[in-house]
Amino acid sequence: MTLVSMTWHGNGIKLLSQATEALGSESKGKRVYAMALNKTATTVNASVKKAVAKQMGTSQQNVVKHGGMKLLKASASNLTAAIDVRGGYMPLKDFGPRQTRKGVTAAAWGNRKLYDGTFLNKGRRAASGVGPVGRARAGGHVFKNTGKFNKVSKRNNAIEALWGPAVPREVVRDESAATFYRIADTRMPIEIERAVRAITKNVLS
Repeated sequence: MTLVSMTWHGNGIKLLSQATEALGSESKGKRVYAMALNKTATTVNASVKKAVAKQMGTSQQNVVKHGGMKLLKASASNLTAAIDVRGGYMPLKDFGPRQTRKGVTAAAWGNRKLYDGTFLNKGRRAASGVGPVGRARAGGHVFKNTGKFNKVSKRNNAIEALWGPAVPREVVRDESAATFYRIADTRMPIEIERAVRAITKNVLS
């Protein structure tokens, strides 16, 4: 599991202090802050989901399927919003694998490349323990022959499934990470101002 958390410092603190003073209540000030965090986090979640899908070379639907990307909202008692990301490596079968004479090509990370000597297995069964999760079935997976001992065939022809990127690893790096901070930094002051105006009926902005 990876938690990508969002808090705010700088000008947001000044606005929060002003709102608290104007409202005459710290609890109302925190409510404003939580409202702003949640508005910002919603925008950030959508933008990061799009960015990480492009970065991984897959669809946003697959990102949610394999990585969750659940938004955990802030409250007045917990002024932190977070994106809960979890899951393992995505199989190469989710990246448009194509069988060629030299091996399988797949477009993980948005870059189609040849995995030399690999093959597509469309059957139902495979040796147990293949891949990092150890539960892969053969259907549609990309495999390579490791030359290791196979308990099923009793020969040195064990196969191993190949895997691509993992959402928890990708979401905190490269363009998806840059998107997170860029959106958070630009939206948070705006949302704090909007929340302040809303709760004070435009008395304070």
